[in-house]
Amino acid sequence: MIRHRSAVVLLALVVCAPMGRAADLDPYLPEDTESVLNVNFKQILASDLIKKQVLEMAQEALRGNDQIQDVLKDLGFDPFKDLDRLVVASPGGAEKDRGLIVLHGKFDVAKFKAKAEEVAKENSEHLKLHKVLGGKQMLYEVNMPDLDEPIFVAVPSRDTLVFSPGKDYVLDALKKSGKTEKPTLKNKKFQTLLEKLDGKQSVSLAVVKTPGITKALEQAPGDVKAILDTIQALGGGLTISDEVKLEFVVTAENAKDAQELQKSAKAGLGLATAGLAALTQSNPAPGIELIVDFVKSISVKSNGANVVIKGRISSDTIEEAIKKKNQ
Repeated sequence: MIRHRSAVVLLALVVCAPMGRAADLDPYLPEDTESVLNVNFKQILASDLIKKQVLEMAQEALRGNDQIQDVLKDLGFDPFKDLDRLVVASPGGAEKDRGLIVLHGKFDVAKFKAKAEEVAKENSEHLKLHKVLGGKQMLYEVNMPDLDEPIFVAVPSRDTLVFSPGKDYVLDALKKSGKTEKPTLKNKKFQTLLEKLDGKQSVSLAVVKTPGITKALEQAPGDVKAILDTIQALGGGLTISDEVKLEFVVTAENAKDAQELQKSAKAGLGLATAGLAALTQSNPAPGIELIVDFVKSISVKSNGANVVIKGRISSDTIEEAIKKKNQ
């Protein structure tokens, strides 16, 4: 019964998920993946909004940090030109050393290796080098004073860097280097969900409810927990161009729960709008009106077992907020 109900829930989310150009599954996704966060840096940095309002300030801030500049120079890496995408893949369990973070872009493998060897000689307690897979690949073990466990890092190819607190995840990623096969996930329904999501979104998230998530929700306050317990899956994200669009689909166990979720979400939005409006009048912080306009734009509609959430900040609204800030 539980399996059948889960299949219905995921099918509903797949049908109603934000659609566009379907996303290609990242070839480095671990087979136990049940949640994915995707940040498309290349698309974000190329958007009109970021180029006009953010890019120059971010570049200037980075240029002002000599230490980071020296490291980036040694690595031959420019994050504003060479970083394409970040993918955070996590399984359903609660173990701390599970999951994999993948960076795609342009990486000079030789320079990364040379820099790692230099740091390992000077700070062997912080960085250890391991030859793996018959000596064909390098695995970097990073031990930081503020971390309880090491982080394992590898550069499988000139367009991919991976890291994880789980050594086995990084070794598995190294084994996939040079291969083009689409990953096969253990959770087939979650894989179907990922393949249906909009690949053009700037930031996207897809997750299904797992025993690990259920356990984590036990720490939430009673009324919040009661709401979250009804959520079975969600997918969607933000699209940044000359404006910002939000589109998410949240799937409940049934239509009745979806209607309750819709009511709770609308009530929460009403409280947020009232609170922000009061804050705007008493202490108008820079950008607060932009947040108010965005919250006001959010619509919440139920459709069967799904709750569809949409919001938008227009380019005109953003331009007006920036003008007021600069006055």
